[in-house]
Amino acid sequence: MLFLASTLQLCAVRSYASWSSYILRGYRLGQRLALHLRGLCSLFVNEINTKLTRSLHRFWTTLQGSSEDIGWLQRTQMSLYSVDGTSRFQELLHDVRNGMHYLPDTLVYLLIPGLFSNHSPLYFLNTKRFFSKMGLTCHIAKIHSEASVEKNARELKLYIEELYWGSGKQVLLLGHSKGGVDAAAALSLYWSELKGKVAGLALVQSPYGGTPVASDILREGQIADRETRRIMELIVCKLIK
Repeated sequence: MLFLASTLQLCAVRSYASWSSYILRGYRLGQRLALHLRGLCSLFVNEINTKLTRSLHRFWTTLQGSSEDIGWLQRTQMSLYSVDGTSRFQELLHDVRNGMHYLPDTLVYLLIPGLFSNHSPLYFLNTKRFFSKMGLTCHIAKIHSEASVEKNARELKLYIEELYWGSGKQVLLLGHSKGGVDAAAALSLYWSELKGKVAGLALVQSPYGGTPVASDILREGQIADRETRRIMELIVCKLIK
Protein backbone atom coordinates (compact mmCIF):
# COMPACT_ATOMS: atom_id res chain seq x y z
CA MET A 1 0.00 0.00 0.00
CA LEU A 2 2.81 2.37 0.86
CA PHE A 3 4.46 1.65 -2.48
CA LEU A 4 1.21 2.30 -4.35
CA ALA A 5 0.69 5.60 -2.53
CA SER A 6 4.23 6.71 -3.32
CA THR A 7 3.76 5.80 -6.97
CA LEU A 8 0.49 7.73 -7.21
CA GLN A 9 2.06 10.75 -5.50
CA LEU A 10 5.02 10.68 -7.92
CA CYS A 11 2.67 10.49 -10.89
CA ALA A 12 0.68 13.41 -9.54
CA VAL A 13 3.84 15.49 -9.11
CA ARG A 14 5.00 14.68 -12.63
CA SER A 15 1.57 15.45 -14.05
CA TYR A 16 1.50 18.77 -12.21
CA ALA A 17 4.99 19.64 -13.46
CA SER A 18 4.03 18.73 -17.02
CA TRP A 19 0.87 20.84 -16.91
CA SER A 20 2.79 23.72 -15.35
CA SER A 21 5.32 23.52 -18.18
CA TYR A 22 2.53 23.59 -20.79
CA ILE A 23 0.86 26.53 -19.09
CA LEU A 24 4.15 28.43 -18.91
CA ARG A 25 4.86 27.78 -22.58
CA GLY A 26 1.35 28.84 -23.50
CA TYR A 27 1.73 32.01 -21.47
CA ARG A 28 5.02 32.87 -23.17
CA LEU A 29 3.56 32.13 -26.60
CA GLY A 30 0.55 34.30 -25.83
CA GLN A 31 2.85 37.07 -24.66
CA ARG A 32 4.82 36.92 -27.91
CA LEU A 33 1.63 36.95 -29.96
CA ALA A 34 0.37 39.94 -27.99
CA LEU A 35 3.62 41.84 -28.62
CA HIS A 36 3.49 40.93 -32.31
CA LEU A 37 -0.13 42.06 -32.61
CA ARG A 38 0.75 45.25 -30.78
CA GLY A 39 3.50 45.94 -33.33
CA LEU A 40 1.16 45.23 -36.23
CA CYS A 41 -1.49 47.53 -34.77
CA SER A 42 1.12 50.24 -34.29
CA LEU A 43 2.25 49.92 -37.92
CA PHE A 44 -1.36 49.98 -39.10
CA VAL A 45 -2.14 53.09 -37.07
CA ASN A 46 1.02 54.83 -38.33
CA GLU A 47 0.16 53.96 -41.93
CA ILE A 48 -3.37 55.27 -41.53
CA ASN A 49 -2.03 58.43 -39.91
CA THR A 50 0.48 58.94 -42.75
CA LYS A 51 -2.16 58.48 -45.43
CA LEU A 52 -4.55 60.79 -43.62
CA THR A 53 -1.84 63.45 -43.28
CA ARG A 54 -1.03 63.20 -46.99
CA SER A 55 -4.69 63.43 -47.93
CA LEU A 56 -5.18 66.49 -45.75
CA HIS A 57 -2.06 68.08 -47.26
CA ARG A 58 -3.29 67.42 -50.81
CA PHE A 59 -6.69 68.84 -49.89
CA TRP A 60 -5.10 71.96 -48.40
CA THR A 61 -2.82 72.37 -51.44
CA THR A 62 -5.85 72.17 -53.72
CA LEU A 63 -7.81 74.62 -51.59
CA GLN A 64 -4.92 77.09 -51.25
CA GLY A 65 -4.24 77.25 -54.98
CA SER A 66 -1.78 79.90 -56.16
CA SER A 67 -2.23 82.23 -53.20
CA GLU A 68 1.40 81.92 -52.08
CA ASP A 69 3.14 81.42 -55.43
CA ILE A 70 6.41 83.18 -56.15
CA GLY A 71 6.30 85.37 -59.22
CA TRP A 72 2.79 86.80 -59.03
CA LEU A 73 2.42 90.57 -58.85
CA GLN A 74 0.17 91.82 -56.10
CA ARG A 75 -2.79 93.83 -57.30
CA THR A 76 -2.64 97.32 -55.80
CA GLN A 77 -4.39 100.61 -56.46
CA MET A 78 -1.35 101.92 -58.32
CA SER A 79 -1.23 98.89 -60.62
CA LEU A 80 -4.65 99.75 -62.04
CA TYR A 81 -3.21 102.71 -63.95
CA SER A 82 -1.28 101.95 -67.14
CA VAL A 83 -0.23 103.65 -70.35
CA ASP A 84 -1.43 102.33 -73.70
CA GLY A 85 1.72 101.68 -75.74
CA THR A 86 0.02 100.06 -78.73
CA SER A 87 0.95 102.77 -81.22
CA ARG A 88 4.59 102.82 -80.14
CA PHE A 89 4.71 99.02 -80.29
CA GLN A 90 3.36 99.03 -83.84
CA GLU A 91 6.00 101.56 -84.88
CA LEU A 92 8.80 99.41 -83.47
CA LEU A 93 7.30 96.27 -85.02
CA HIS A 94 7.22 97.99 -88.42
CA ASP A 95 10.89 98.94 -88.10
CA VAL A 96 11.90 95.41 -87.08
CA ARG A 97 10.04 93.89 -90.01
CA ASN A 98 11.96 96.21 -92.31
CA GLY A 99 15.35 95.20 -90.92
CA MET A 100 15.72 98.01 -88.38
CA HIS A 101 16.10 97.34 -84.69
CA TYR A 102 17.38 99.07 -81.60
CA LEU A 103 18.70 96.06 -79.70
CA PRO A 104 22.40 96.32 -78.79
CA ASP A 105 24.80 93.53 -79.71
CA THR A 106 26.63 94.04 -76.43
CA LEU A 107 24.11 91.80 -74.64
CA VAL A 108 23.28 88.10 -74.61
CA TYR A 109 19.56 87.39 -75.12
CA LEU A 110 18.05 84.46 -73.23
CA LEU A 111 14.63 83.22 -74.39
CA ILE A 112 12.61 81.54 -71.65
CA PRO A 113 9.74 79.38 -72.98
CA GLY A 114 6.30 78.97 -71.47
CA LEU A 115 4.08 76.13 -70.33
CA PHE A 116 4.15 72.84 -72.30
CA SER A 117 7.12 74.03 -74.39
CA ASN A 118 8.75 70.63 -73.79
CA HIS A 119 6.18 69.16 -76.16
CA SER A 120 7.02 71.64 -78.95
CA PRO A 121 10.57 71.10 -80.30
CA LEU A 122 10.29 74.19 -82.56
CA TYR A 123 9.24 76.49 -79.72
CA PHE A 124 11.18 79.80 -80.00
CA LEU A 125 13.31 78.38 -82.83
CA ASN A 126 12.19 80.95 -85.41
CA THR A 127 12.67 83.72 -82.86
CA LYS A 128 16.23 82.60 -82.22
CA ARG A 129 16.94 82.50 -85.97
CA PHE A 130 15.55 86.00 -86.35
CA PHE A 131 17.83 87.26 -83.58
CA SER A 132 20.80 85.56 -85.23
CA LYS A 133 20.02 87.25 -88.56
CA MET A 134 20.16 90.58 -86.76
CA GLY A 135 23.63 89.69 -85.47
CA LEU A 136 22.51 89.15 -81.89
CA THR A 137 23.67 86.35 -79.59
CA CYS A 138 20.59 84.42 -78.50
CA HIS A 139 20.00 81.27 -76.44
CA ILE A 140 16.91 79.27 -75.46
CA ALA A 141 16.73 78.18 -71.82
CA LYS A 142 16.44 74.40 -71.59
CA ILE A 143 14.12 74.17 -68.61
CA HIS A 144 11.19 71.90 -67.84
CA SER A 145 8.34 74.33 -68.33
CA GLU A 146 5.93 72.28 -66.23
CA ALA A 147 8.23 72.23 -63.21
CA SER A 148 7.61 74.51 -60.24
CA VAL A 149 8.49 78.19 -60.40
CA GLU A 150 11.06 77.75 -57.63
CA LYS A 151 12.86 74.94 -59.48
CA ASN A 152 12.99 76.83 -62.77
CA ALA A 153 14.11 79.99 -61.01
CA ARG A 154 17.11 78.10 -59.66
CA GLU A 155 17.97 76.67 -63.10
CA LEU A 156 17.63 80.08 -64.74
CA LYS A 157 19.96 81.56 -62.17
CA LEU A 158 22.61 79.02 -63.16
CA TYR A 159 21.91 79.68 -66.86
CA ILE A 160 22.42 83.41 -66.44
CA GLU A 161 25.66 82.99 -64.54
CA GLU A 162 27.02 80.55 -67.14
CA LEU A 163 26.19 82.92 -70.03
CA TYR A 164 27.61 85.92 -68.22
CA TRP A 165 30.92 84.31 -67.26
CA GLY A 166 31.24 82.65 -70.68
CA SER A 167 30.64 85.78 -72.76
CA GLY A 168 31.50 88.62 -70.41
CA LYS A 169 28.22 90.28 -71.43
CA GLN A 170 25.09 91.07 -69.45
CA VAL A 171 22.05 88.90 -70.12
CA LEU A 172 18.66 90.23 -71.21
CA LEU A 173 15.82 87.87 -70.26
CA LEU A 174 12.89 87.43 -72.66
CA GLY A 175 10.13 85.38 -71.04
CA HIS A 176 6.97 84.12 -72.68
CA SER A 177 3.92 82.98 -70.70
CA LYS A 178 5.03 80.99 -67.62
CA GLY A 179 8.64 81.60 -68.67
CA GLY A 180 8.19 85.23 -67.67
CA VAL A 181 7.01 84.18 -64.23
CA ASP A 182 10.00 81.85 -63.86
CA ALA A 183 12.38 84.62 -64.94
CA ALA A 184 10.91 87.17 -62.56
CA ALA A 185 11.11 84.65 -59.73
CA ALA A 186 14.80 84.03 -60.51
CA LEU A 187 15.55 87.75 -60.26
CA SER A 188 13.48 88.07 -57.10
CA LEU A 189 15.05 85.12 -55.31
CA TYR A 190 18.66 85.50 -56.45
CA TRP A 191 19.01 89.21 -57.13
CA SER A 192 21.97 89.57 -54.79
CA GLU A 193 23.88 87.06 -56.95
CA LEU A 194 22.53 88.19 -60.34
CA LYS A 195 22.87 91.93 -59.84
CA GLY A 196 25.19 93.29 -62.50
CA LYS A 197 24.79 90.18 -64.66
CA VAL A 198 21.26 90.95 -65.92
CA ALA A 199 20.52 93.89 -68.21
CA GLY A 200 16.74 93.64 -68.05
CA LEU A 201 13.59 91.55 -68.25
CA ALA A 202 11.06 91.64 -71.10
CA LEU A 203 7.79 89.71 -70.84
CA VAL A 204 5.17 88.52 -73.31
CA GLN A 205 1.79 87.19 -72.12
CA SER A 206 3.09 86.31 -68.67
CA PRO A 207 0.21 85.53 -66.28
CA TYR A 208 1.13 87.73 -63.33
CA GLY A 209 -2.53 88.07 -62.45
CA GLY A 210 -2.74 84.30 -62.02
CA THR A 211 -4.18 81.64 -64.30
CA PRO A 212 -5.88 78.38 -63.34
CA VAL A 213 -4.17 76.52 -66.20
CA ALA A 214 -0.63 77.57 -65.26
CA SER A 215 -0.96 77.19 -61.51
CA ASP A 216 -4.06 75.78 -59.88
CA ILE A 217 -5.02 73.04 -62.33
CA LEU A 218 -1.49 71.71 -62.88
CA ARG A 219 -0.22 72.17 -59.33
CA GLU A 220 1.74 69.20 -58.00
CA GLY A 221 0.59 67.67 -54.73
CA GLN A 222 -3.09 68.44 -55.05
CA ILE A 223 -6.04 66.10 -55.51
CA ALA A 224 -5.93 64.16 -58.82
CA ASP A 225 -2.89 66.15 -59.98
CA ARG A 226 -1.48 63.42 -62.23
CA GLU A 227 -4.79 62.71 -63.93
CA THR A 228 -5.49 66.42 -64.42
CA ARG A 229 -2.00 66.98 -65.85
CA ARG A 230 -2.47 64.20 -68.40
CA ILE A 231 -5.85 65.56 -69.46
CA MET A 232 -4.51 69.12 -69.83
CA GLU A 233 -1.47 67.91 -71.79
CA LEU A 234 -3.80 66.04 -74.14
CA ILE A 235 -6.03 69.09 -74.62
CA VAL A 236 -3.22 71.61 -75.10
CA CYS A 237 -0.71 69.50 -77.04
CA LYS A 238 -3.04 67.42 -79.20
CA LEU A 239 -6.15 69.52 -79.68
CA ILE A 240 -5.15 73.19 -79.31
CA LYS A 241 -1.70 73.00 -80.91
